[in-house]
Amino acid sequence: MTQSIPLAPALGLVAAGMAIATVLRKLYEAAQGVAENIYETNSLVNQYLVFHYGKPSEVCNHETGPKGALDFPVRVAAECWNAEAGKSNCSRALDIGCAVGRSSFELARHFEDVVGIDFSQHFIDVANDIKEHGMSSFG
Repeated sequence: MTQSIPLAPALGLVAAGMAIATVLRKLYEAAQGVAENIYETNSLVNQYLVFHYGKPSEVCNHETGPKGALDFPVRVAAECWNAEAGKSNCSRALDIGCAVGRSSFELARHFEDVVGIDFSQHFIDVANDIKEHGMSSFG
């Protein structure tokens, strides 16, 4: 007897795996010569901007790609809200690894206070730019 895995969570894992693979590849490339923090580069910031805010055709331009992985930051925020909905004492959210902020902004639709934390100052600067101006000068 075979066991099936629900498709939506599996596709989310694929998207997370793709993001991790991209970061690991960039870290490997950086270790080969350039001693810069990959998270502070415009290249990686732009990749994250596309992943968080891009059109479906920009995020996944292959017909057989994991379409269920689109809008991952939005769906993660929705899962958090759905898990906490109806709890009277739930007014704050913490987004650890917020990157360029899409999940944080989505959480802010439902929670009074949202704090986004990330390793990259560049990511935080871009997220703050989006928060203040509704768009980013990067991307």
